[in-house]
Amino acid sequence: MSVQVKTMNQERIKTNKQPLITIAACHSDLIVRSWAETAVLVKGDDYEVNENEAELTLTSNSALQLTVPIGSSLAIHTANSDVIIKGVQGAVGLKNAASDAKIINTGPVKIGEVYGDLAAKNIDGNLSVEKVYGDTAVRNCGDLAVGAVYGDLIAKGVQGMAQLAEVMGDVILRSVSGDVSLKKGLRDVNLRGLNGDMNTISHAAGDIRLRGPLNPGQHSFKAGGDIVLYWPTNADLSVTAAGSQIKNRLPLEDVIEADGSLVGRMGDKGTAVSLESKGRIILKALQSGKEKWADSGQFDFDFDFDAEGLGAMINEQMLGHVNRLTADLEMKFGPDFSEKITQKVELAAQKAEKAAERALRQAERSLKRSWRRPPAPPRAPKPPTPPKTRASSEEQLKILKMVENGIISPDEAGTLLEALEN
Repeated sequence: MSVQVKTMNQERIKTNKQPLITIAACHSDLIVRSWAETAVLVKGDDYEVNENEAELTLTSNSALQLTVPIGSSLAIHTANSDVIIKGVQGAVGLKNAASDAKIINTGPVKIGEVYGDLAAKNIDGNLSVEKVYGDTAVRNCGDLAVGAVYGDLIAKGVQGMAQLAEVMGDVILRSVSGDVSLKKGLRDVNLRGLNGDMNTISHAAGDIRLRGPLNPGQHSFKAGGDIVLYWPTNADLSVTAAGSQIKNRLPLEDVIEADGSLVGRMGDKGTAVSLESKGRIILKALQSGKEKWADSGQFDFDFDFDAEGLGAMINEQMLGHVNRLTADLEMKFGPDFSEKITQKVELAAQKAEKAAERALRQAERSLKRSWRRPPAPPRAPKPPTPPKTRASSEEQLKILKMVENGIISPDEAGTLLEALEN
């Protein structure tokens, strides 16, 4: 084994095709990329190298950039700043990252603690995370196992199970092939495209919004807030619901209703869904002609990973806020007034989601064109926007009366008036 202390800017170290590269400590930014060479290219101002035939170990007091063989495996013990890893086909281990971590196009990943945000995309294998103190965004991996996330978590394209122990922020899961399990969520949970046979949300302190259908099997969802279930009317369902108030807008058969409970079914197959809420439970028909929940377009991860799921987050946050507000309105002014507001806000939220995704895709296309094409000719002017439907005088008076009586704040009144005029 040879030990070298380097103060130079760059050096090339010969290796085999699949070396194990260990970063014992990096006290500034760490960037690791891959290439087809059987050598490691090291760039840094103050680092130490220990090398033998099969393993290369580095310690750096400054920023470190590595270009490694594509078949390499990485073991990173301590990184005191940002970490970026791209294109490493071997296993990646990251024990401790003091700031943000971004991992793209790698083999299986095992992470200890990340004290900033975590972004992971195109992981060829399982992704295991113990703790993330910021937000977590995952796209395309095998099994997903998460111990604790202290911010929001959004995951899409999980090709196995998604097992989440605790998430302090919002949870958004889309397109999960295996079973979903969340033991404890402290805010809202939004679920779409679940393909497992036994999905379980043991506790969500906020609302749960679930879009079916689900596979035949036993599925259970518990919330401290409201539960909204969207279900296609042509899909089988056996539902058991228990909550403070239940609203059923599905064509269920063999319905048994009691105070705060409902049992019913559509079809004969064994898709059993259990809903338990301390708030309301709303069962709604999911109609493809009116509510297009399918994903449209793809985001470029390298363009802006934070934009991943932005439209969905806008949608869910708007609906979650108004859902809680209209619950109070219904008690005071009746279901018709509350229902009208809810329908308008749901439509506005869908438009906001689509607009956000369109804007992001357009920005991506514009960025790519700017690299290789001359500027496009000016576009034809857009047609005039149809006039908004204004709230009726009766609706305006009701809202103003609520402000006068201290039931809602002026800001909440503005939100309601704006929703009614969309």
